[in-house]
Amino acid sequence: MNMKVFSGQFVIRGVAVLFLGACGGTEPMSAALSQATTAGLTEAPTVTTLSCRRDRHITDTYSCLASGSGGSGALTPLWQYSVTAPDGRVWTDSWREGPWLELFPCNYIANDDTTSPSEVVRIDFKVRDSAGVESGVESTTFRCYHYPW
Repeated sequence: MNMKVFSGQFVIRGVAVLFLGACGGTEPMSAALSQATTAGLTEAPTVTTLSCRRDRHITDTYSCLASGSGGSGALTPLWQYSVTAPDGRVWTDSWREGPWLELFPCNYIANDDTTSPSEVVRIDFKVRDSAGVESGVESTTFRCYHYPW
């Protein structure tokens, strides 16, 4: 019996899986591998862009625009907002679904102002595809005026 062995790797819900298989018959190994690797496997989603800037009309707001690609079916944007106060205390919001363009509060502080109390705001973004597979996280930070909590 003519038996061919092939192997490959793919991702299921963020976990790398190695598979081995054997095929009998006369078809070349490359054809068997091609059939095995294209049988419904999709690439995990990825974050394509994340950019934030202070809104010129609302100075206490940052506008963040993000995009993603890949995965299976429609992508859902997921956002997380964290604030680190001047004394080091951190407040982190839960991950939540949102639009591709999201607004975040940030009390205006001039870039050259080094004497006013400031906090660091971190925005995390990822996408989830319709199969529930999530991308890696992209992050950005900016400095905002700190009002005591």
